[in-house]
Amino acid sequence: MAIRPLVGRLVAASLVLLAAPAFADQVESGRQIFQKVWGPDEGLGPHFNTRSCVSCHLNGGRGAPPSEAGAISDSMTIKLGVLPASETEAGKLLTRVISSFPEPAYGHQLQTRTTDGSAPEGSFTITYRMRQVRLSDDTVSLREPVLSVTATGRGPLTPGTLTSPRIANSLFGLGLLEAIPEEDIRAKADVDDQDGDGISGKPNQIRDVVSGKVMLGRFGWKAGQPSVRQQNAAAFSLDMGLTTSLFPKGGTRPEVSDEVLAALTAFTRTLPVPSGQPGTNVDAGKQLFHQAGCAACHTPTHRTKDGTTIAPYTDLLLHDMGDELADRFLEGDADYWEWRTPPLWGIGRNKDVNGNGFYLHDGRARTLLEAILWHGGEGKKARDAVAAMSAKERDQLIAFLNSL
Repeated sequence: MAIRPLVGRLVAASLVLLAAPAFADQVESGRQIFQKVWGPDEGLGPHFNTRSCVSCHLNGGRGAPPSEAGAISDSMTIKLGVLPASETEAGKLLTRVISSFPEPAYGHQLQTRTTDGSAPEGSFTITYRMRQVRLSDDTVSLREPVLSVTATGRGPLTPGTLTSPRIANSLFGLGLLEAIPEEDIRAKADVDDQDGDGISGKPNQIRDVVSGKVMLGRFGWKAGQPSVRQQNAAAFSLDMGLTTSLFPKGGTRPEVSDEVLAALTAFTRTLPVPSGQPGTNVDAGKQLFHQAGCAACHTPTHRTKDGTTIAPYTDLLLHDMGDELADRFLEGDADYWEWRTPPLWGIGRNKDVNGNGFYLHDGRARTLLEAILWHGGEGKKARDAVAAMSAKERDQLIAFLNSL
């Protein structure tokens, strides 16, 4: 499936790179790889979740939960893990040798498809409990997901297995996020809330599998990968069962060459951010965004290493989002209730990109207002401020978010 042309914004540095013929050819090659449907003769599987990058990230956009109980979503996966079983294993987490321990039989992710017609590793269903939330002048129905995982391919899951349903993140502006200096992101961290503002973002610490260095995690719902390249290699491995030099299997030759991985990385690094929706009340909504305290985590602007100012509306740090958004999964320094602040740029174009209007890590929120109302922990003060707004003010706030 082709990537739909998007009206977007790329910084001048990226445009210069794209103007170089060799790099432009590499990006085009990466686009073809992004759309490629992999087969068993190319290394797919034998267990996998999807056959292509585009099936999870249609037009570079975000994923969605299953449409109904029992259905399979190409763009939602179930993370699996277990707690460390000894002090030695705990030490590996503390020293970032590993960011999570896989379920012994099923690994880091439940694969719901196979290449040979045999039974998959298992399946999952998501049902919803509805709950009403009162606003200043209205009520909103929120849906709370209930996950049920059935693993049969290799026997029952280990008792106490940690699970987390995740929809695919959007891929817009990844190269720009990667270009923000690490020290600038770390400078915004306030783990112990020394300034007393109730916001205590912290960096995730993830080991780069090539250099062996511990680096800042930037990508994924819990900032579990330090680079676009490693994120792509992990997706090849977990989603499609394809090996790379970063995540090999035994002594076999990687099924995805470094050249192919480099092309895909060039493409995903240069995906533009869709321009926001024009609308009225944007300035008023922006003022309300700041008054509510949203900008404390959704930092509006950053400067890249070349001095370019970008506006992703994220600090790329982990924040306590409260028990109601907590999953049951540990990832590096990220605890159950901690999530990376998602970038907001392009969020108003979700439905235009791929028809998907689902938000938060598991797609429980069907509107931006619902996503806000799920905020807890460090986000509760801002959430309460939005709930106390008048209908007109909430409309202005949403109009501003849609303009990003």
